[in-house]
Amino acid sequence: MSLPDGATHVHFLMGHPTTQAKSPSAMTALFAKLGLGDMVLPLSVPPGDFGRLAKALWPVENLGGLIVTVPHKIEAQDIAQEMSEAARRCGAVNVLRRLPGGGWYGDNFDGEAMVLALRGAGFDPAGARVLLIGAGGVGKPIALSLAEAGIAALTIRDIHPGRAEALRQGIATHHPSLPEAEGFDLVLNATPMGLDPADPLPAPEAEFLAAACVADVTTPKGESPMIARARRAGLVCVDGHAMYQAQLRRILDFVRDAPGPAGR
Repeated sequence: MSLPDGATHVHFLMGHPTTQAKSPSAMTALFAKLGLGDMVLPLSVPPGDFGRLAKALWPVENLGGLIVTVPHKIEAQDIAQEMSEAARRCGAVNVLRRLPGGGWYGDNFDGEAMVLALRGAGFDPAGARVLLIGAGGVGKPIALSLAEAGIAALTIRDIHPGRAEALRQGIATHHPSLPEAEGFDLVLNATPMGLDPADPLPAPEAEFLAAACVADVTTPKGESPMIARARRAGLVCVDGHAMYQAQLRRILDFVRDAPGPAGR
């Protein structure tokens, strides 16, 4: 991997915290494999400061895109002047690139990536009864993509009940016949619980061990406690690392296509 120089094209991963993020090393390595000198660098941005920093970064001519992680995915939607249909429908953005005349264009590959990762692990969500824990910036696109993949039923939980209900109503706009689940084939954690080994389990152990598949969007060093227990029980498991790998090339192509103020 080459060292950066004055012509290096950079992209920032923006989250809080960023210590667990794999994007900087994984994407920089993929750029190098493709013969590109681009680099991805982390920026740990406290909640509430994302929009101000993103707007200030737009004039940087060698900046390609912004990869957005927890907790900024909903705020990223608010600063995007244009968005893909996927981002618009789920109300969250996980990657931004410049618009030629100013501002940002947002997209979201989280939901698509989770469905791909589930299928890659041997679990087809079509016809599944699903428990989704977390109705925030990651849970929203995943819920929509699972509904579009043909799940049979969906229960949504969140520490803020109003947020869970709002997501359910949003899903019902596009999938009005999707009922609440009773018993679960897939239990999916779309919260940060699991990044820290001391975190409580996002769902009761008996509940997720009764499922056929357990998924977790977190990317801790090693396995989250929920994934570790599910794997020991012989369940199909999909973690945040697998989800991220499923969207890595899509993100790379997206941010590399940014025109920048001076063009490419």
